[in-house]
Amino acid sequence: MELFLAAWSLTSDRAQRHPAWRRQGRRALPGTYWAAEAALGGAPEIWLLAAAAPGLAPLDSTPIELLNRIERRPAGAVLTAMLAALLADPVLARRVAVGGLTLPRALAALPRPRLLALSSMKFEPSNPDAPLWSALGRFAADPEAGQRALVAGLDAFREAVFEPLWRSLADEEAAAATVAGNRIGRADWAGLGHRLGLGIEFDAKAGVLRQVTGGARTELAQIGQLQFLPSSFNEPRWWFIEQEGERGTAWLPFLDLALGPEPQPGGIGEPGLPSAAAPGRSPRSAASADDGTAAAGPEGGDVALVFRALGDATRFAMANLLARRAMPAVELARQLRLSKPTVTHHLHFLREAGLVEEQGDGGRRLLALKREAIEALSSRTLRRLFEAEPVSPARSRRRRG
Repeated sequence: MELFLAAWSLTSDRAQRHPAWRRQGRRALPGTYWAAEAALGGAPEIWLLAAAAPGLAPLDSTPIELLNRIERRPAGAVLTAMLAALLADPVLARRVAVGGLTLPRALAALPRPRLLALSSMKFEPSNPDAPLWSALGRFAADPEAGQRALVAGLDAFREAVFEPLWRSLADEEAAAATVAGNRIGRADWAGLGHRLGLGIEFDAKAGVLRQVTGGARTELAQIGQLQFLPSSFNEPRWWFIEQEGERGTAWLPFLDLALGPEPQPGGIGEPGLPSAAAPGRSPRSAASADDGTAAAGPEGGDVALVFRALGDATRFAMANLLARRAMPAVELARQLRLSKPTVTHHLHFLREAGLVEEQGDGGRRLLALKREAIEALSSRTLRRLFEAEPVSPARSRRRRG
């Protein structure tokens, strides 16, 4: 998985982490990489979708083994897997792959929650001129050529840039996986999505996995395994469900700040990152860590997330309006004179902190501030600052190449 996320990070103008590594890595990329990228349409997001191309590979697969799996699969199966990861609809994906439906029509057929989810993960479903759509169109027109370019581009990136980095990171990421795996069974399931920064919520009682932005729901009964993977590069919060078998596998790479060529404080082994447990499952890879210092409140909210959310003037103004009365997002945008994408961006942080809930009003969906979350903030802050046991920071790492 990290191979594909790193390729996106290196080539996307939207990536922000590891700027020195990205500058050096771009200079090191050979002409074979740039030729492959051009053949694919010049869309960095295609590397995110390529994470689904190998199919259900073993967790300990090396980068070369992953590329060999892509190369050996039928080209149509590679394209279908990538489209299924994007659309979250295997039927639509197969229709596009075999030419029975154009990609623009498939995107138009997606429910609004899925479109919002894609927007939050750095895709542009509402922009018909986005390079990714023409890139996938090229791939669909000639799947064999697309498959060859995909493998060639990733292999050139692997040899010139990723392999030297992976030699230094593999052991650290394996250690992170071990740390997280040991902690995953010791914590609260309800707060998992918030604390890992995944952009999703787990509702074990309702049996659903829910996207924070847009509210797209996936029944947990449809998922056989949840794979939590520490990552140095997953800024878009990209995740997808591998559809092979009766029940799918959800690949959930979460950003670990202590990993990568330019590590930062806030990694999996450091204080303030509580862990999570997967009810009834034993993920074979990593999840977040709990050192006992994060004070969880209603819905598993974390004090640090609350302060981050309310520390922004725009988000505080949004919270102020929602505290007075519930309203739809469009009215929130109108009152504050903000664009819809801006409101969606800020609402993500408020939801992540557990401060906003949705209420039904006929056919409308209204947003409201959770009063109980604000009321509990004072006691939670006191516990976080004065009562938490001190923990020595320990850096750890891991995940599949």
